[in-house]
Formats: sequence, C-alpha cells, structure tokens
Amino acid sequence: MTQAFGGLTASWGSSSRCRYCGSRLEHRGNHEPPAVSMIDGTLLNAGKKEPLNLKKWPTPSGCGPLFSCARPGRGTSGRSEAQINDEILHRWVQNLPQASPLHIVSLLGKKADRPTANGPSEFVYYPFRSCEDASDSRPTFQEWLNRNGSTHIVHEFPTIDKLPLKPTNTAHAAIACVRGLLKRGLAVLVVDSGGVQRTGELCRRVLSN
Repeated sequence: MTQAFGGLTASWGSSSRCRYCGSRLEHRGNHEPPAVSMIDGTLLNAGKKEPLNLKKWPTPSGCGPLFSCARPGRGTSGRSEAQINDEILHRWVQNLPQASPLHIVSLLGKKADRPTANGPSEFVYYPFRSCEDASDSRPTFQEWLNRNGSTHIVHEFPTIDKLPLKPTNTAHAAIACVRGLLKRGLAVLVVDSGGVQRTGELCRRVLSN
C-alpha cells in the first residue's frame, strides 16, 4: 500500500526536540490535528505474551517498517505493579522485530491516576528509568539496553497512560520523529503500556495524509 505523509505544516511557534534523534517540530497552537486514517496494523504474534500486541503497519513505498507493541512485561504481568525481572525483559527484547538498529519510540510517561510532574512513572516496574525521570540509582532505558548488548535506540516522548493523545508539542514531535526515521528507511517501534491506544493513534497520525 502506498501512502503519503502529510498534515504537518502550520504556523510555527515554540519547538520541541527529541534528545536522541534531534527531530524538531514546532508548536501548532490550537490548530486542529490532521485527519486520522482508520488504517490498522497487522498483529504479528497472536498468542504470545512478549511483546504483547506486536503489530506491523503499512508504510509508504521506500520507507522503513513501522511496528508497535506494549511495554515490556505487560503480556506476562498484565496491569500488576509487580517488578519486571530480567528474564522477561530479555525475552521482550529478543522477540522484537529484527533490525539493527531498531528505533524504539517510547510514549511511556505518567500513570493516569496522578498524571502530575511528581506522579508515578510508567517506568516504576523496571530496573531502568525514563530519561525524563528524576535521577536515581537506575540507568536510563537507553543505558540499560546498551549495557545488555542491544543496538536499539530509544526516543522518549512521555505521555499519560489510558488517555488519548492530545495535540501537544510532545505528540507532534513524536510524529515528526517517526516520520523522519521512516523516510530514512529505518525501522521504528512505537511503545506504550498496552500497545493499543496511544501507539495506535500515533501510528495512524503518522500515516495520515
């Protein structure tokens, strides 16, 4: 299926930039988001727990592949706040799409019960933290992957669990980042808590004309 990326031009103001890929997209103020296509991804791992809801989305000719899935451990522990152990984490990484590197666009941010600056992070389950979380003894997600021999590259755009994406700087920057990577022929994996709501909305906006 051939599609065209579009819908990202508008009057410009303040900007947002991914600290890893440098992708930049200017704030669009109160402009309405582009029309969202009803396209959906194809489930690749039906019946498997890790990663849960792994999908591949149809991208335009000449672009890299686009995938989405749930965070590590969601397929094993569900919504439990139990700590996710190394065995589950490594299984999640090993079962990701084969690409070197795979660009992981994380939408993990704050949990919906207290989505404030000091609210609980969606990284509370892990031996690593978000690069946006306050520093503690844990490495960042990117540092943890590096220490475990992975070539994957993490791009973080924190959003709020269980809530639809809003037309914010963060959402627009995430769309611009994914489109930029795909246009370079690179493989992209978009991740949220369950691999359905935020990932699906972002992927549809990426692919909307």
